[in-house]
Amino acid sequence: MQGSPFCNYLIAHSGSSQPLVDFYNRMAFDFGTLGNHEFNYGLPYLKDTLRRLNYPVLCANIYENDSTLTDNGVQYFQVGDQTVGVIGLTTQFIPHWEQPEHIQSLTFHSAFATLQQHLPEMKRYADIIVVCYHGGFEKDIESGTPTEVLTGENEGYGMLEAFSKDIDIFITGHQHRQIAERFKQTAVIQPGTRGTTVGKVVLSTDEYENVSVESCELLPVIDDPTFTIDEDDQHIRKQLEDWLDYEITTLPYDMMINHAFEARVAPHPFTNFMNYALLEKVEQMLPVQLCLILLVVSSKS
Repeated sequence: MQGSPFCNYLIAHSGSSQPLVDFYNRMAFDFGTLGNHEFNYGLPYLKDTLRRLNYPVLCANIYENDSTLTDNGVQYFQVGDQTVGVIGLTTQFIPHWEQPEHIQSLTFHSAFATLQQHLPEMKRYADIIVVCYHGGFEKDIESGTPTEVLTGENEGYGMLEAFSKDIDIFITGHQHRQIAERFKQTAVIQPGTRGTTVGKVVLSTDEYENVSVESCELLPVIDDPTFTIDEDDQHIRKQLEDWLDYEITTLPYDMMINHAFEARVAPHPFTNFMNYALLEKVEQMLPVQLCLILLVVSSKS
């Protein structure tokens, strides 16, 4: 829900994620994992949300004191006569973005190192191994050529290269890409962003209990014109719409950006507004000279 006004509305007006959690709980998920934006509203809000969910949230590489933040890193599910082991992992790069006060009690470990640590046990107890990683790929999946600076933010390719023989399904995210392919015998999925697609992987086993990938694909999510919001949820939508319609102020001139390129290279009311807001916010924190530098850099960005 990051980027949606719903999150801001919940934290500002209700102080609880319960209305949003109600939607998630109705979806009957088997498990989830943490993304980097889950930390944007602080640990109390996040922990309260985790307590309200009716399914486990798996995250094996983020610790608070001596235990995993979500109290779940690896979980096993019985599907027919097969035991499915799932490990949840999250990009270790969160401290580079998040406000320090939101994560000061947490320790972030490499997803690669954490997977390496847990795989031996998972192989003992599971017939099928699923890695659910809120992170992406630092290298091209086919060629192995780096596609970004290797900072450790994304460790997907490294994990596939080292552990593919032990992984049946590799679910990824974070980069908002649409990926559905195979890396050797591993199904690799990344279903885009904003619920545009759903990843589907079909596995099969033979008489010797060998697991193979039958199919790996992304299914488009199509709007249903006949869909209507449940009557019990209408009041939530109305409260949200009323909040979105609340008038904060009236501007004396038009701030609409009609030509993005022109707004980047020439003065524009909106960019000027943002620049002066930035100056006002930081002028008491930084020397005047640095504020002026920030203004110039922002104008040229």
